[in-house]
Amino acid sequence: MGTLFQLWLRGDNKGHLQSVAFKAWEEVDRLELLLSRYDSRAEIARVNREAVERPVRIEIELFTILQNCQHWAHRTNGYFNIAYASNVRPIGSEKAAPFTLNEEQRTVHFAHDTVSLDLGGYGKGYALDRIAELLRSFGIASACVHGGGSSVLAMGHQENGDPWTVDIPHAKDPSRIIHRRSLLNQGFSYSATMPDDELVADIVDPHQNQAIQKADACWVLSPSALDAEVWTTALLAMGREQAEEAFSGVLDGASEIGWA
Repeated sequence: MGTLFQLWLRGDNKGHLQSVAFKAWEEVDRLELLLSRYDSRAEIARVNREAVERPVRIEIELFTILQNCQHWAHRTNGYFNIAYASNVRPIGSEKAAPFTLNEEQRTVHFAHDTVSLDLGGYGKGYALDRIAELLRSFGIASACVHGGGSSVLAMGHQENGDPWTVDIPHAKDPSRIIHRRSLLNQGFSYSATMPDDELVADIVDPHQNQAIQKADACWVLSPSALDAEVWTTALLAMGREQAEEAFSGVLDGASEIGWA
């Protein structure tokens, strides 16, 4: 994931909150060693090194994640695609998928030596939902968790009774706030094609296998942080005009979408 996580907890017992926060950071570290392609020790990094040569047996959790990513790829007509490959068509197209999963053997195998898996549009949302599960198991009813600032999961409300809020910046001018949204037991994701004035977009159109060519940004509110994370990635890859035509502002499983 390679990002900064921040956590705000509400409760009467400070010692308990500190202990729960420590457990949450342990969970972030655990997921980093599962999902990060930047850490050579991570399970997904091992898959990227070895799965082109042979089917690689992986942990049950990662196998389930990859199955879910395949589901999302089909659900979004291939616009959410964790596999980058120069010579393989994206999942959901008429040609071979970049990687195959064997449920009986619990293995993953790449179709070509240019395939690489990147869970950047999935991992933060997944981590936020897992942290929320952990917090609830320890009796925490009100909390707000940020993953890199662009991914948020809110539970309950602030100390003064107000809902947690998130500011939405303009795509071309991040210093300009164009929306403020309240979050009540919701996940939020904001994604931009060219964040922080970058010249090359970090969102790829998997059907063209190239970076998006213009600056744009969208945001999604959803009961699940993961759903919000995946939809922002897919919608940006799809492009605003096509996304609005396909979904007319309403997505299955999403409470609200918008463009910045």
